[in-house]
Amino acid sequence: MSSITDIKRRIIELGPAEFQEFCDTFLSKKGCGNVHGYGMKAGTGKTTKGNPDTYFRKENGKYAFVAYTMQEQGIYSKIKEDVEKCLDISKTGIETADIEEIICCHTSSNLNAGDDKKLHDFCEEQGVHLTIYGVDEIANQVYSFYPSLATYLGLSIDTNQILSLDDFVIQCDANGMSAPLRTNFRFRISEKEKIINALLENNVVVVTGKAGVGKTRLALEAIKEFSNSNGYKLLCVKNNNLSLYEDLVSATEQRGKYLFFIDDANELAELSHVLEYVTKGYLGYEVRIIATVRDYAKGNVISEIKNYVNPYITMIEPLKDDEIISFLDENLGIKNLNYIEKIVKISKGNPRMAYMAGKLALEKETLSAIKDVSQLYDAYYRKYVDNALGEDNDLCLTAGILAVINTVILNDLSALQGIFKYYGISNEVFTRKVRQLSQLEVVEIHLNQVASLSDQCLANYMLYYVFFQRKILPLGEVLEIGYRYFRNSVIRSVNTILNFFESDATKEYCREEILKVWEKLKISNDDCYEKFVEDFHLFKPEEGFLLVKERIDKLGHEQFNPLSIDFKENQYIMNDRLLNLLLGYNYSDNINYVIELLIEYCSKSSKNLILGSDWLKNNYGIDIYSYRYDYYSQKKVGEFLLQAVEEGSKVAMVLGLQWSKYVLNFSFHPLVSESENKVRFYHMELEYSKGVREYRQYCWKILLLLAERNEFKDFVLQYIEDYVRNISCEIDSKIVDAEINDIYKILDLLNCDRIYFIKTLEMLQRNLKSINIEIDKKWCDKQQGPLWNLYSLFRFDVLLNNLDYKEYEALREKKIKDYADRISKSEVYNFVYYMNEILKDIPDGFELYHINLGIEIFLTNLREEYLEEFWNSYISNGSNFSIYPRQILKSMNKLNNFKNLYSKINSKEFPQKNEWLFIFFDILPQEVINKKWLDEFIKFLKYDSDKEITLSSQRCLRILDKFLKCEPKIYPIACSIIYEKRCYSNFMVKIYFEHLFHNQIYSPKELLELFKDDIELLRNIYFHILSIEKIVDYTGEFLLEFIKNDDIWLKEYSKFFWNNQSQNEYMRNNILWKSENYIKYYDYLLKNVPNEIMYDWQISSRFGEMLQYSGNDELVKNRQKEWIIHQVKLNAHSNSIYVIFSMISELNEDIRRSAFEEFLSNNENYEAFKQLPLTPNCYNGTDSLVPAYQRQIVFLESLYPLVRDTRFLKHKLSIKESVEKLKKLIEQEEVEVIYRHLYM
Repeated sequence: MSSITDIKRRIIELGPAEFQEFCDTFLSKKGCGNVHGYGMKAGTGKTTKGNPDTYFRKENGKYAFVAYTMQEQGIYSKIKEDVEKCLDISKTGIETADIEEIICCHTSSNLNAGDDKKLHDFCEEQGVHLTIYGVDEIANQVYSFYPSLATYLGLSIDTNQILSLDDFVIQCDANGMSAPLRTNFRFRISEKEKIINALLENNVVVVTGKAGVGKTRLALEAIKEFSNSNGYKLLCVKNNNLSLYEDLVSATEQRGKYLFFIDDANELAELSHVLEYVTKGYLGYEVRIIATVRDYAKGNVISEIKNYVNPYITMIEPLKDDEIISFLDENLGIKNLNYIEKIVKISKGNPRMAYMAGKLALEKETLSAIKDVSQLYDAYYRKYVDNALGEDNDLCLTAGILAVINTVILNDLSALQGIFKYYGISNEVFTRKVRQLSQLEVVEIHLNQVASLSDQCLANYMLYYVFFQRKILPLGEVLEIGYRYFRNSVIRSVNTILNFFESDATKEYCREEILKVWEKLKISNDDCYEKFVEDFHLFKPEEGFLLVKERIDKLGHEQFNPLSIDFKENQYIMNDRLLNLLLGYNYSDNINYVIELLIEYCSKSSKNLILGSDWLKNNYGIDIYSYRYDYYSQKKVGEFLLQAVEEGSKVAMVLGLQWSKYVLNFSFHPLVSESENKVRFYHMELEYSKGVREYRQYCWKILLLLAERNEFKDFVLQYIEDYVRNISCEIDSKIVDAEINDIYKILDLLNCDRIYFIKTLEMLQRNLKSINIEIDKKWCDKQQGPLWNLYSLFRFDVLLNNLDYKEYEALREKKIKDYADRISKSEVYNFVYYMNEILKDIPDGFELYHINLGIEIFLTNLREEYLEEFWNSYISNGSNFSIYPRQILKSMNKLNNFKNLYSKINSKEFPQKNEWLFIFFDILPQEVINKKWLDEFIKFLKYDSDKEITLSSQRCLRILDKFLKCEPKIYPIACSIIYEKRCYSNFMVKIYFEHLFHNQIYSPKELLELFKDDIELLRNIYFHILSIEKIVDYTGEFLLEFIKNDDIWLKEYSKFFWNNQSQNEYMRNNILWKSENYIKYYDYLLKNVPNEIMYDWQISSRFGEMLQYSGNDELVKNRQKEWIIHQVKLNAHSNSIYVIFSMISELNEDIRRSAFEEFLSNNENYEAFKQLPLTPNCYNGTDSLVPAYQRQIVFLESLYPLVRDTRFLKHKLSIKESVEKLKKLIEQEEVEVIYRHLYM
């Protein structure tokens, strides 16, 4: 160590320029401000003439001038001269009033006290403060406060283990193998506040976590804020493997408030010297200590701290993937998705690892730089692993096995016996080694049974270290044995090796070992063989393809029309394992096999075609890697599908159509699987490139071939409309510009006068204009003529006008009325004809609804004398019309000639005839009703012309009221006819009867009166409509009134109750609970179980569900409880008691407890008691069954007061045994939960 004398000597030996530079740094460290070296030629190390030599501008806007001199003799005169120059405005350009301070630094020892006073007095007269630093003062301050300046002089004052915050950061950042600490602080705000608060309340705070997780960066942010806010002097301690004591004494010579920051406290040999300061409060020291330590090394550190004080310990978790992505962007500017994905996988939430990997990738300017991260991992873990595990192969193997299978239950090692036998290790040795790793804090052991490696990055390294670097056990042995029991973990381990340690040697060794296992399983005809091939088929593609071929050939063949499949229908079809063998060939030469086999697979059934189409899009569609590989996969898939289409395969045509519709989109939303069972959703806008153009060309060629075939023309036109709709200013117009001629070729093949085609052209013109592309003029001519003009008048499109909704609606209505007013009689036929053609091309929905409204406006305003012409035209050419006829019929019958009107309708055959006849009878006035009209109406109801109707408005049976005078039994007569329609159309039955049991249309008593001559019919109708429409009589109002009227209703409802299980029935059931006869009703339901329900569990399940889904009505709950107690009492000595307790086993504890109490008060027999289920038949939970088990223990223990005396000793013992069983289940479940979480 150097002394103050050494420092003085080295300062005096400096040259003038070096002295000025040294003093500039000295004053800067003292906080004078930003240095402006006016007397120094920038970047040369030489002085120049200038006054002052250096100056600082202070925060108040005033200046501090600095003069330097190394003159030994005449020092007073020299300083006086320099001060006068500083005060000379002609030399400095600064008024004296703007100068706050003049600082003089010198190396002379000849300035006496009198001269010093004269200089200070002179400056005070000018209103300027003078500060003089001689060499003695400078040397003292360097030694005491700024030891880092000694390095400038080529000296070392201390061991450099106690640093300022800035020096600590500089020293750490000098390590090239570490992420710099000068990074943007993000994501840890809550943790920082937690640490600051902990420092206020505790002498020592320990920050622990996995290596590289960001402990140091977080601690620095916290201590900087804490020390500034609370007046603590901050000292950073960094181990140099030298004695720390003298440095500590020197740094803390003055008593006061100190905050020590100890980084990697486990590496500091003399930690106790720092800890002793927390006991020196009586000497005037107020000390706080914050220490970082890696999780696997924290045990010894915490134990040592506890010798002095109980520390506050906080664990820092890894960053989330999103946070790592932001970290890379902000600190390294990495935005490339390919780089990001790889780094996120490598880092596992570790920002230091992420930074190092990112830095390496940027330096090499290639993704391949981080494909093999073995050097990165070696630098990170090798020293620790070599020291901790040493040459103990058993210990290494144990860590390696844990790295493969992720977690193990120490009480059950049966699945590992094959590995143990091959290597020669016993259960006891393995368990002991696991516990040894736990002591090293490499392994975490939960509940003393479940063991796993604590650091995922370390686990990845141990895979490489044990099975590739040291090859303690052949990888093939681990694969073969581990695959049977830990398939997911084995696959994950292989993927980890191939993704993180991607050297040629590693890949080759991995391939050799996998193929060894492959051959062994194949030769032995092992049950695992086919599954193994599914998982590792990429290592031997031909054999995998042969297996797919064999499986496809064994599939049954279904006759189906590929063109009739509705791919938009929401169908849930489980993924077929067979297709797994075709995965993974995206960037290989084997895609032709994939497509050929996929077409064969899709040819087997409609279900296969739907699944195969979705599978192809999901696995070979656009993803975040497509651009990197120039859309290789998409080009190859398109090429081979085109080839199959040219060969005439119908299945390939449909598959090619679905593929083309998908990949010709302009944006895509791929999902990427990430760690911890997460997926990331991407939104990707396609940008034009050579690869994009090439893959899309294949699709346009497929569509062009399909457009030549009549059976595909509609499908292609529908897609062209979808494509055109997606053209907007938000897409890359270069893509459309390159494809416009392909579109024109297809339009030439599809050219027709259909409104759908012309609408597509109009949209194409409008959307092309939005991206500055003009449509070919020949297509503009299509947007004219009578068909288009009529459509333009009746369609509803607010966006085509600069009007608000109401204004547009009014304008459109006026135009339609004007059209109706000016149309001639001869033009009515054309109106119907053209409108029918328009309606043929308008799908159900918003547009059809408004066009129909427009037609009704037109007909309402059409001249009466033209209605006859409309009618005749409508009958012959209006098959696509779906207008509501009420208003039209009224307009056609202004003379009230109902006979003539009826004849017009009934004498013609047209698709809408059934609906028109019903509306005719609906508007038929009651005063004209007679026997003849009644007969005609009955005849209408008997028509089966409604059998093809699948879309219609409800038909209210209040229409029957007008016939009551003529036929009082009209309701039973008419409804009997309608009821028979169920044989061919439940839809028609539903639209007639759905409102029959609606309390705003009928009351229950009214229906009973109307059907008094055939109550059985009413009953049949009621229960039939309930079976097809669950929400009918949802509240049960009609049911209750019917049951009150006749017990036969209860009998029929009992049949319905047992044969229809739905949670939607609870409201109907509840109204029975609310009735005064609820016990009678539910006794009947329970007693009269249909013969087809053979098992007790079916009875208890059905009734139990009904009791569970009864809502929150207190009256219902109370009556259910009363009924259950009643049933227990009634059946206490009956075999039915088991059913009763089974059905209440999942109800709340209060009801069950009361039921047991009632049973025991009526039956003390233990044999009967032990048959009763004390706990539910099943349990449920979102993550763990422990809470469910615990609730049952609480319930069972609540039964103890019921079995207190000697009569119930056996009962109590039985309950205790059940409690013990549940406690064991809890222990098992706790282990299983941890195992599941760690294994996943």
